[in-house]
Amino acid sequence: MEVIKAANINIQNSIIINGSPKVQSDKELDEHLKQYGSIAKMVSIDAPNTKFHEHVIVEYTDDTAMQTLKPLLPGTFQPDVETLYHLRALADVYAPEISSTTTETVTGKTLEELAKLKAASGDAPTLQRTDEALETDSTQNVIRQVHSSPDSHDRRCEHKLTATPLAFDGEAARPAIGVKNPSSLRIYDVNPPEIQRVVVEHIVRNAEASYPAHTSNRIRSFSGKCPYPSSEVDYDTWRANLELILKDPAISDLHRARKILEILLSPTADIVKQLGPHASPADYLQLLDSAFGTVDDGEELFAKFMNMLQDAGEKPSHYLNRLQVILSQAVKRAPAEQNEHLLRQFCRGCWDSAMLTALQLDQRRHNPPSFPEVLLLLRTEEERQAAKAVRMRQHLGAPRQQAQIPE
Repeated sequence: MEVIKAANINIQNSIIINGSPKVQSDKELDEHLKQYGSIAKMVSIDAPNTKFHEHVIVEYTDDTAMQTLKPLLPGTFQPDVETLYHLRALADVYAPEISSTTTETVTGKTLEELAKLKAASGDAPTLQRTDEALETDSTQNVIRQVHSSPDSHDRRCEHKLTATPLAFDGEAARPAIGVKNPSSLRIYDVNPPEIQRVVVEHIVRNAEASYPAHTSNRIRSFSGKCPYPSSEVDYDTWRANLELILKDPAISDLHRARKILEILLSPTADIVKQLGPHASPADYLQLLDSAFGTVDDGEELFAKFMNMLQDAGEKPSHYLNRLQVILSQAVKRAPAEQNEHLLRQFCRGCWDSAMLTALQLDQRRHNPPSFPEVLLLLRTEEERQAAKAVRMRQHLGAPRQQAQIPE
């Protein structure tokens, strides 16, 4: 349409309207259009030989109005019973019109030239086949132009070529090649739920299969030999490390039992073989506890705990650690108030009265702190006393200079 070039219309910010009565004389339509944004110009199309005769192009000042209108287009506006207006985006009408006109013009000129060249030879069948080939090539050229555009080249997987007939006011138009709006693609079109479910199941399955393989590297082997080799640990330490696997919800019972069998060496491995491959982790551990665990009952362990005293030259923090190990075993056999017993026996068996007085641990028996809190208090006080002793030796041990009396 020449009127678009003559009026210098911004196609992306414009819509085209047709209907009865005339668009420019309808105030209700004017108010309806202004609610979407400011109108820059309204241009009437006076072209009796085209299907857009007496249509009106409305151009908005900015593109925000078109962003609001675009989901509603194509649409209609009916202010009363006798009046109906059709609204469409100018870009949807003008772009296919240009493609169709260009194709028809190029094809028409080429056919006319070939017709003149073939008229002398009278080869009508060849001319007919040439016409069909040119029409096919012209259509393919338009398709290649759409594919080679910058936007479609960058998002080739998001575009679809669709042949959509353009009909306006009941008039049939020539099918034109258009590009599907990428925004109309939903996430389910690109990534269906079935594919998402398969991917998630694959990731979870691989994670479950690979996770237990790494846990075995963090737990040492156990053979039950006495004395135990340097590459192994005692049973109580090995049993405590195994608790990480037993309490991990990401590992199944089958993997737990498999890992226990993998880290056991002979002769311990020979002992658990009698349970068979279908035994649960609890069955394996019950047998191992009976064979290598501590056999003292809770009362004996608690009596041993009560008889533990601080050794000569032993730091109070080291003494507290020894008490904690024995008390943990006693509480496991016979549960009791662990913090209270620990603090009472520490105050009873520790010979450093100055530290007990400084930390006021005797006064805290009724509301005893936890083991980590007491340990931190002791280590802090030990460091403070050690630093004070160093300063005292440096100050009192330095030789004093005597004043020289002149003769």
